[in-house]
Amino acid sequence: MEEAKSDSVSRINKIGNVTITDADLWVVYNGLQLVIDLEIDRVKVESDSACVAQLLQNESNPFYGSSALIHAIKNLQSRMVNCVIHHVFREANFTADILAKHARNLPVGIHRFNDPSPFSCPFFKC
Repeated sequence: MEEAKSDSVSRINKIGNVTITDADLWVVYNGLQLVIDLEIDRVKVESDSACVAQLLQNESNPFYGSSALIHAIKNLQSRMVNCVIHHVFREANFTADILAKHARNLPVGIHRFNDPSPFSCPFFKC
């Protein structure tokens, strides 16, 4: 019997004004890039955007405005042993919602948290 190790790493990337779908695609892209940087080769991505999950699970339309970003995400996926993208309901994606709300108050850029973020402690047992 093998024991699975599950680590959680949070990172926020404030990218400016984009559509919700594009913002969610950027979240997946940056998350996968972080996973690759950490030399993790198996990951399960959960997105509360059914549109994003569908775009990444199926052959995407080359005329869709973010097709280059979708292609870049699929390229990152191909560098891993196993990378699965699933849709989850927003209620199950509580941590992502907390991070997204907090990101509104941060400067543009990437912000990484190795432990539960200090602003999320009221919601979790820190």
